[in-house]
Amino acid sequence: MRAVFLTVFACACSASPLTGGALEAEFESIVTERASIELACPADQITVVDMGGEAFRASGCGLFADYECEYSWSDSYNDNGAFLYVCKRAAQDEGTPLPDGG
Repeated sequence: MRAVFLTVFACACSASPLTGGALEAEFESIVTERASIELACPADQITVVDMGGEAFRASGCGLFADYECEYSWSDSYNDNGAFLYVCKRAAQDEGTPLPDGG
């Protein structure tokens, strides 16, 4: 199977760092947005599972994709700077089928 790489940049920003449930919710939102595009599946059919740390698995329409998320401070975002939240797809074949077809 040919590996296909699609670069989609999805991020969010804020003036102060998010923590706890707010950080997890932000990452889940970014992963849902990316997976909807990369898996060609409507966002309302995407399910995101926290895999521990800052790793997430998105599944929908019989496919899944894994993501690594992170945040960092950026002085170049605007005059005041901001925290940027980014989730990148882990290396794998495009649109990996879910185990057992589900």
